[in-house]
Amino acid sequence: MVGPYGDWLRFPYEQTENLHIIPEIDCCRIVTDHSTELLQRVPPTTSLLLRIGSIEPGALLLDACDAFEAGSASSDEAARAITKTGLLTEAIESCTEAATREFDVVMQKRLLRSASYGMHFSYKDPVERWMPMGGATTDVLTKKKKAHQQHLSEEEGEYPEEEDEDEEEDSPTRPSKTAMKFVAAAQKLRIINALRSPSVGFALTSSQYDAIGPNGVVARLVMMKRPALASSIAEYLGLEDNVRSFARSSKAAAFVSSVAATAAASGGRTDAEIAEIAIRILRDENFSMSTILEDKTSGSTTTTPSSTTNTTTLSSPATSNSVLRGSYAAVALAAHRAGKAGVANLLLLLETSVIDKVPALISIGSHADAASVAAMARDTDLIFLSLMEFEKYCMSNAADPNKGQHNFLNTI
Repeated sequence: MVGPYGDWLRFPYEQTENLHIIPEIDCCRIVTDHSTELLQRVPPTTSLLLRIGSIEPGALLLDACDAFEAGSASSDEAARAITKTGLLTEAIESCTEAATREFDVVMQKRLLRSASYGMHFSYKDPVERWMPMGGATTDVLTKKKKAHQQHLSEEEGEYPEEEDEDEEEDSPTRPSKTAMKFVAAAQKLRIINALRSPSVGFALTSSQYDAIGPNGVVARLVMMKRPALASSIAEYLGLEDNVRSFARSSKAAAFVSSVAATAAASGGRTDAEIAEIAIRILRDENFSMSTILEDKTSGSTTTTPSSTTNTTTLSSPATSNSVLRGSYAAVALAAHRAGKAGVANLLLLLETSVIDKVPALISIGSHADAASVAAMARDTDLIFLSLMEFEKYCMSNAADPNKGQHNFLNTI
């Protein structure tokens, strides 16, 4: 690897036969027979923070935090010295940004602890004395501050200008921008570290995560056959309802397919029981998948959904049907492909989206039901679609084309 100033480094790969270098937005991805590596220049934030003898505010805050953890009394003086320079916020944000650029979890925690340590002094800063703990908990402090400023202005013969109504006022309970950046960085690191796990194999840098976005990460995890992790990330970040519904439907489809693929995994469960578990996944009801899997292998019936539970679940969904439009049809198609026709029929009974239900019924071979649903919806396009697909079905399954046409017309 040759640097911009002619310096070079050599990285030998002698124990691999195939090696591919893929350019990324901020690095190079090296794919070998055994591993995937990311090669990039040291980020500027990390370089300024960790280089030897650095006097950057972030580096001083990092040293102060290390001294605090070592029990040294000089840590307080160092942190207050940064506060007096007015660069404490910059130091906190530098440590937070550097943490998101790191790959080592130990260094990530060290940098986040430094940022957290600096925020304790930020809350005590006279400039932010009206925002304790990142945000005032009552309106009292805010009102006292405004009253005090108004009193001083009136004594000097000045009257404060009226505030613009369009200007957004700080909420008394709103955390500071520094605290919000810290929380966002911690959430990002938690997700990136989970994606970098060898069991997942989705290595990303912070810049790549920002470019893809949370929705893109969820979509890629679904394509990688990791719907459970995709659903967890969507719920953790509180993404849009349609994104969470998409992730849950992929998770339910994967569950139905896995149960159908392994005979021992079904544990003798009926189609109704498998369908209800899929419904509970779609509706995001609180239950333990590990408990269900243990019961399936042990043959216990303590958590087997009863008919009463099934009726309650169907009548009292935890998630609005408008959010789940199309989800039941997607899981039903997965069940049909896995050979669970009974599960597919039960799930399609709950589908409220006609535009998704009719094609799903056609795909599983229920042409009469598809035509009936389309006719009840008075949708001419869906009626035409169901009739044409049924005609193709009759013509392809009949040995004599005339007989197939006759069967089609008799059904019509």
